[in-house]
Amino acid sequence: MLVEFPPAAFEQIRAGISAEAMARHGMRLLSTETIEGLPYEQVTVRAEQRTGNQTFDKWMLNVKGPDMVAIVTMSIPRPAPARLSDAVIRATLASVRISAVSTSDPIAALPFSIEPTSRFKYRKPLAGRGLLAKETPPPPEGKLDDVGFVVTLAADGIIAPSDQQAFGEQQFLMSKAITDKVILSSKPLQISGMPGFEYLAEGKQSSGRPLRYFVVALYPSGHPFLLMGMAPQERFDEALPEFRSMVESFRSKL
Repeated sequence: MLVEFPPAAFEQIRAGISAEAMARHGMRLLSTETIEGLPYEQVTVRAEQRTGNQTFDKWMLNVKGPDMVAIVTMSIPRPAPARLSDAVIRATLASVRISAVSTSDPIAALPFSIEPTSRFKYRKPLAGRGLLAKETPPPPEGKLDDVGFVVTLAADGIIAPSDQQAFGEQQFLMSKAITDKVILSSKPLQISGMPGFEYLAEGKQSSGRPLRYFVVALYPSGHPFLLMGMAPQERFDEALPEFRSMVESFRSKL
């Protein structure tokens, strides 16, 4: 899994690597290391995470590129296949390269379309599968507490109808950018024939500021898309109609 952040996030991410911080996300920190062969400032975290009866080995490569920070995560269920030795995983991570591809409309290349409202002047594609829309650019250029909206293709596989509600909840609860996460309500919905679930939630951003979240998981043809609006608590009710408007405008290209 690849997650993209603005360049200023690297030092914050690196400073936040600790056993205590990992434990808040349900993981046990095992070690940190530097992957040989990468032409970027970087640090790799090794951890383990237990989900139900399954334990996963986690490799999280944090890379500072010229225009972005990337976190590349590999999750491997134990026992790992023999072909996935530590050497193979390190070689795979060492192959990561960041390249900017110019296009007249980068949003047009995403696996979905959506119509952000005029509030969201900053719009940035994320790793070819997501979109970040905000009132201002991410800090330090913009405001820390503005209103934002994220859309992403959450997985490459098909999610069975019986698993869809739990999958949407898990995507929110596993977010590394949010702490003290609580889902307040959950209900099914349909958008233009696409089945899904709507969640209202609370949490805190990295600065500790409380936020409220409007989260929708949609499953066109079983493909999982996550749409999430976020706002400071005192601005959430004001932004909610626009969050709903953008969800209504969502269309899958898959």
